[in-house]
Amino acid sequence: PQTRTCLADIPAGTCIQITRVRGDHHSSRLQYLAALGLVPGNTVTVCEVSPFDGPLMIYVNQHTHALDRRLAQLIYVAEQCDDSTTSQ
Repeated sequence: PQTRTCLADIPAGTCIQITRVRGDHHSSRLQYLAALGLVPGNTVTVCEVSPFDGPLMIYVNQHTHALDRRLAQLIYVAEQCDDSTTSQ
């Protein structure tokens, strides 16, 4: 059985690959996340994790975004991506 790790649990400085995005019947959430580049197959680097359930600063598709931790909990990721797949 595959363990499920969500983006909200990833420490700063880690590069991961998105494996699944849970929509929970909210198409506007999925559209928002897709507009940020948070779709299965894309790689993401967690740049900063704010304390006290604050947002995550993430780097995806050559852009940095602040992402609410509740949205980050909807994004499942693989442990780490290859360094060759990142483009920082």
